[in-house]
Amino acid sequence: MYIVYFMENKNVILCQYRKQIPNLHEKIRMKGRMGTITNIQEREGFKIYVEVLFEKRKRRN
Repeated sequence: MYIVYFMENKNVILCQYRKQIPNLHEKIRMKGRMGTITNIQEREGFKIYVEVLFEKRKRRN
């Protein structure tokens, strides 16, 4: 089991306790936003830091 920290611009967006580590360049949906995993760092064996690049939000008129 891993503790996965999903980050955007060095800000933690979500922290999850997961069985599997997400894959690099995987498409994810988090808090209603679509994103792509750009970087994965493993620290202390069970802590995983995942950088996510979210798509720009579309403005509604």
